[in-house]
Amino acid sequence: MHWTKGLTTDEDKVHAIFDDVALHIHYVGLDFGIGRYQPHHADDVLSNEYGDCKDKHTLLASLLKAAGIEAWPALISSSRELDPDTPSPAQFDHVITLVPLGGKLLWMDSTEEIAPIGTLIASLRDKQTLAIPVSKAAYLERTSQDLPFIQTARLDVTGKLSDQGQFTGHFNETYHGDVEMILRTAFRAVPQSQWKELLQQFSDAMGFGGQVKPPDVSPVEKTSDPFHISYDYTREKFGDWDNHRISPPMPAVGWELAPGVKQIKPADDIDIGSPGDQDYRATVQIPAGWNLFPPSNVDLKEDWAEYHSTYSIKDGVYTAERRLLTKKDKMPLDQWDKYLAFRRAIYDDEVRMTPITDASTPNVAALPLGHSGVDNHSGETRQQLSALVAPLRDALAILEAGTLSSNDEKAKAVEITRNAVDGIEEKTIGLPLDDPHSLYWAQALAYAWCTRGWAALESRDLTSAESYLRAAWRAGQDSLSGYQLGRVLQAQGNNTAAAHQYELAHSAGVANPLGGFLASNYNVEDHLAASYKSLTGKEFNSTPLNHGEYNGSLRAELDREQEIRPLTHVSKLTGSGLYAVAFESGKPIKVAYLKGDQGFGNMALTLQAHSFSQELPLHSKARLLREVRVICTPWAGCDAYILLPTSIEIPATNVFTYVSSPGEPKGSNTIRIEVAPQ
Repeated sequence: MHWTKGLTTDEDKVHAIFDDVALHIHYVGLDFGIGRYQPHHADDVLSNEYGDCKDKHTLLASLLKAAGIEAWPALISSSRELDPDTPSPAQFDHVITLVPLGGKLLWMDSTEEIAPIGTLIASLRDKQTLAIPVSKAAYLERTSQDLPFIQTARLDVTGKLSDQGQFTGHFNETYHGDVEMILRTAFRAVPQSQWKELLQQFSDAMGFGGQVKPPDVSPVEKTSDPFHISYDYTREKFGDWDNHRISPPMPAVGWELAPGVKQIKPADDIDIGSPGDQDYRATVQIPAGWNLFPPSNVDLKEDWAEYHSTYSIKDGVYTAERRLLTKKDKMPLDQWDKYLAFRRAIYDDEVRMTPITDASTPNVAALPLGHSGVDNHSGETRQQLSALVAPLRDALAILEAGTLSSNDEKAKAVEITRNAVDGIEEKTIGLPLDDPHSLYWAQALAYAWCTRGWAALESRDLTSAESYLRAAWRAGQDSLSGYQLGRVLQAQGNNTAAAHQYELAHSAGVANPLGGFLASNYNVEDHLAASYKSLTGKEFNSTPLNHGEYNGSLRAELDREQEIRPLTHVSKLTGSGLYAVAFESGKPIKVAYLKGDQGFGNMALTLQAHSFSQELPLHSKARLLREVRVICTPWAGCDAYILLPTSIEIPATNVFTYVSSPGEPKGSNTIRIEVAPQ
């Protein structure tokens, strides 16, 4: 083979073959019909020069076999934990390659194209796979926990500042690791003539709103070396120039925790990423005759990470350095408070502004030091959600006060939430099923039910409280509704169910998705921990998985609430489909077919006929839209998964046509959404 000509070691041969398949066989997702499960022949993939993950593995394994090297397929899910006791291809969405080489296992993912050999993206690391060896039975094998190297990020900036506030400088950046793969993918995806525009987008996203010039970029496909970019940069009125304050020209290190941002304490040790070293340095020549007062240095040191920053000025040159060392991939849960304090200290350091003024300005040291930064709120979406939940602001303030609120105030909260829920439900009843974006309303509806149930709980109306909070918990599985439901169960005297509900809410991993829009200071995780300890006399010791095992775990229990397995025991279909399911009190369920493989449009009738559990509160007038994914194989039948509002998939559609299906229940309709040819 020409790929290995002149190479003598197996390691060199593996590298050469992997690089050729990864870089020159283009990845094209073939997620429909039998192509979802059956790869094409290796010679077809080599001839066509494209294929999906199965195809690229098949070609890679064939070429390695020709070189005398064994390679195995490994099936993996990029989005969820595997359930070992339920063998099903529906659990997997990706295929990677496993090579036993030199007494070790070498993981490879050729679909990433520009990932260095042995490197898996973060969502595939430390995950169970089904490895399928050539000469023995398939077995479960866990992927590497870390990158095969210490990831690094180096930034060197040199520049000067004019007395009008203009900054001109030169950026040198070198990356090796997760950021490197993102950048290589981006630069490889666009022609070189558009690299300046691409870099401008990156610069804007990092908070550098000035103008970049065309960059010098290292060879994108040379993955054996770190990725390097250099470019010139100019910005008028650098920093907060109108108030004569600047900060070093550096991006954020990525660990910041701003004031008011709530963090949900997880149920297990915190994943802080693969070990790495980020080192940012900047030197800025300030205008002649001007003064600058550097901030004090910062030194943070823990067993799992370190952060150091230094600032100085000498001979008119302002020098700054910030360095973040990630020493471990996980941080012990019992150091949660230290972790939050560590991140807040980084934020405080990065937002500090440095006064700069000409020598004639008096009382320089008295200039205020405020926070700075780009307001990156989500524009139109934020405005819509804010308007939707705005009536709940006053009620939330009463509810957060708890026992400090008077009975009159609690009655007011009930009235506010009742009116808000009525208004929101009235709007949802008109949501069109032929617009997949209607699915977004489930988040707002679940939050409205949560606050309505919370208000009922504070007023001791436990029947209404349970009805609304169960519906909110089913719809969103967020920790706020889960916690309040646990309080209802405890108030009813069902302490065992309450303690278990607290554990589920603690392990759910979904914070209240709308809390930020209401500027809430309610720390639900602290309340969960306190209520659980008060009820059981114990600290939380539950984790989503049982010592890493899925079966019987809290994670499995949470998943079962969103699963219909099996939906059918037999099927002639192969592939998957997406559907919008509408729940309305007193009316037949309505189903919209959004997209899917051939033949899946008729599965809308199967969903239509399925007996779903009660999804709405009693006497609710809402239309709740849930997205459902159905996955079928001839040998395993069909399973259905109800997606959480935080995990919905909006199909790219531009033509909607209505079709009638024989045998539809009276008063319902099925909608087929088709994509017009481009």
